[in-house]
Amino acid sequence: MAGQLNEAQKVFRGAIAADMRDARAFWASLSEDEQIQCAMVIFHKLRKHARDGGSYRWMLYDLFGWGDGSYGRIQCSGGLEVHNRLIEERQREVM
Repeated sequence: MAGQLNEAQKVFRGAIAADMRDARAFWASLSEDEQIQCAMVIFHKLRKHARDGGSYRWMLYDLFGWGDGSYGRIQCSGGLEVHNRLIEERQREVM
């Protein structure tokens, strides 16, 4: 059983690494202006999320407009950590 779990973890980590390599290659294929335009939209949406709050799912599905397939991919790239830090900071400001 432990061997199967370790193998599944290796496959999962490999899939995450491949997905991130693809994302980085896509980013590198964009011009500087395209990268800036993407970053502008992302930061604008993250600022809205920091101000308005909401769940991780709300951020992905409603704010960004992505589907179910985004949950794990964004989480594995640090999205859940960013969300949590934004919400923690918002909660400190409210207190």
